[in-house]
Amino acid sequence: MVIGIDLGTTYSAAAFVNAQGNAEIIPNRQGNRTTPSVFFEDSDGKIIIGEIAKDNMDMYPKQVVSGAKNAMGDSTMRYKLASGNEYRPEEISAYIVKKIVQDAQDYCGEKITDVVITVPAYFKDNQRTATHDAAKIAGVNMIACINEPTAAILSYTEKNDKKEGIFMIYDLGGGTFDVSIVKVAPGTDCEYDVLSSEGVKNTGGYFFDKQIVKHVCKIINEKHQIDLELPEFEEEYQELVKKAETAKIQLSTMSKTTIPVKVQKVRENIEITREEFESMISKMFRKTCVKMDTAIRNAGIQKEDVDVVLLIGGSSRIPCIEEGVKAHMGKAPVKDVNPDEVVAMGAALYANLRSNNTTRKIFRDANSHAVGFIGIAEVIENNIVTKKKVNKVVIPKNSKLPAEGKVPARTVVDNQEVFMLDITEGEYEDIEAVSKLATIRINLPEGMKKNTNLEIKFELNEEQLLHVYVNIPSLKWEFEQELERVDNLSAEEISTMVEIANAKELN
Repeated sequence: MVIGIDLGTTYSAAAFVNAQGNAEIIPNRQGNRTTPSVFFEDSDGKIIIGEIAKDNMDMYPKQVVSGAKNAMGDSTMRYKLASGNEYRPEEISAYIVKKIVQDAQDYCGEKITDVVITVPAYFKDNQRTATHDAAKIAGVNMIACINEPTAAILSYTEKNDKKEGIFMIYDLGGGTFDVSIVKVAPGTDCEYDVLSSEGVKNTGGYFFDKQIVKHVCKIINEKHQIDLELPEFEEEYQELVKKAETAKIQLSTMSKTTIPVKVQKVRENIEITREEFESMISKMFRKTCVKMDTAIRNAGIQKEDVDVVLLIGGSSRIPCIEEGVKAHMGKAPVKDVNPDEVVAMGAALYANLRSNNTTRKIFRDANSHAVGFIGIAEVIENNIVTKKKVNKVVIPKNSKLPAEGKVPARTVVDNQEVFMLDITEGEYEDIEAVSKLATIRINLPEGMKKNTNLEIKFELNEEQLLHVYVNIPSLKWEFEQELERVDNLSAEEISTMVEIANAKELN
């Protein structure tokens, strides 16, 4: 059996396609349709995921991890817990996936063999690879990943009468923002054609909560000279984080709310109005407006060409977000989807299509980041021609997937043994403005002559994962070059983490 998983920053969900061919949300063991993406390691070393883990955030702040999705693919990130154990973001995500799969098996009464996991459209290669690694650590076969907005539009068109036109998917979740422009044309060779995608990291409900926390901390510090962000107040701070989330939700229906604060001898009730909250998050919302405009421009259309604006992600429920998108786009967003569930349901539909081997006929996604390499270019500075390292794009952003590009190269000396190339992600020429994805070390055949031509092919597959192939035409020599991704786990590290995860008791 195959299921779709929306692996979220704050909440995750799973779905499957039932016997009637409809996507259906899978409730967890507690009977809830979403599961908090929260990890808790208790004093006995048992791992607990979900509601109970979230409930323990303020009581045991040094044993709880949340928001790991935002750190996926960050090789420097370690979550150090009270037990002394350290976890990578991929491991935290793996336990969340494992919990979701276990609950799905209990509900469906079948062994889950395969999963499709959604990712933000803006995710880079290292973050997508990290998601695959998390699935491996969880012990499940991830047959594909799909961009969250693409999953959402698949689910929406399956359930609604509006099945063609140009759609804008505005996806504001717990910690990520994406916007995609998709042309839907049933009956054509490509029914779902992603024209462009944009994104902003560290934006969404999790960061909206932090704005409320920051506001309350400032008031307490100014009135009582107590800095709640100091380590000695960690429990009070974590309690405040939970109260901030509650306040945010209340302000969607109320004009004001109160956050009670208890620290040392201080007892304060901090009032927050909806207007104050909207002011706190206005800067982040404006960033999403810039990305909407960029996505529309890159899609080669005008605002008026968008037929449907679809809001997804839990944070899209915030009234000022909905009103702001409506004002910016000049049309009201549709409301006939559940923003918390539509992505998981789309992932399930996609998984079903993959199992029937039909996705290539109806989907055409686009890459959210250009791929290139660091090369040498001549530049003119102060009327002097100099050479400097620059980023050279091979596969431009928003290329249709799968996509490929070729880099010509040649040996520089006789009997050259190795050819090195730094691979990048990003659209800019300045190498400081792009990410170094990997360094490839090509071990050349013996006896190579100077100026022997090489052809290096970059290929992005349907999941936006990079593969590199090397060809020496004169020798009819070609092979796939293994990438040593600088930000991802090695095979040995994954193997070790699988063993640890298998030995851990999970609730």
